Amino acid sequence: MLTGAYALQRYRTYAPLNGATPNSFTDSAQNFGVSGASPKQQFTFSGIWELPKLTQGGRGLKAFANGWQLSTLWQMTSRSINTVQVGTFDTDGDGAFAFLLPGAQINSFGRGQSAYDISKLIDAYNTKYAAPQTALLAQIDRANRDSTGAAYPYIVLPDKFASGDSFLTHDLRVTRTISFKEKAKLTLIAEGFNIFNIANLTGYTGSLASAAYIRPTATVAGRNNPNNLFGQPTSRVSPIFGTGGPRAFQFAARLSF
Repeated sequence: MLTGAYALQRYRTYAPLNGATPNSFTDSAQNFGVSGASPKQQFTFSGIWELPKLTQGGRGLKAFANGWQLSTLWQMTSRSINTVQVGTFDTDGDGAFAFLLPGAQINSFGRGQSAYDISKLIDAYNTKYAAPQTALLAQIDRANRDSTGAAYPYIVLPDKFASGDSFLTHDLRVTRTISFKEKAKLTLIAEGFNIFNIANLTGYTGSLASAAYIRPTATVAGRNNPNNLFGQPTSRVSPIFGTGGPRAFQFAARLSF
């Protein structure tokens, strides 16, 4: 028995970044976007195969060869997406402290915009909004600050970054049923989860806060933030035990009568 299911989906929703407060009171387009909980593509395949019953050969051979069942489950989900946010800045004085990267939209990173596109948008942002890397904080002009006077950060991206990771896992189960009497059976079970040990990384962030260049002072030179987590994985799916997590095995026996 084989079954498979595929879904191609796109779900737009109201997506405030800071709780229930809108991202913008003046531009409603910044408040709606593709849902991050709705991956673009999903595919699931499952199968159960009972080995044909051996009718010829010795009794011992038939006892060993019969009663085997193989089942499998494959799950595949397209890469997760993210919203690229400069930080909690009020750019137009409307009281909404959520500054999306200009040119990006809600969850557009990974769903219409690649890492290359984000790099180009960062270059444009640094040119228009942020003061030069070498500028001291006290020297930054009003044109490079938001409506409350907070200076826009100069952004330095990591060498490699991504919106997220795809989800791929292959689980396998082998069972052997041994019949003692008409109603007494012993079932031996061996299961393997994510048998190819695919990483399935998670914990990606679209916040550029940690990518802000640490500006120089009168005595200390400026430098990149060593804790830059933008577009970096910080964990794995189900790190303890389960489908999609690190490869794991379990064994069981069940007696029915």
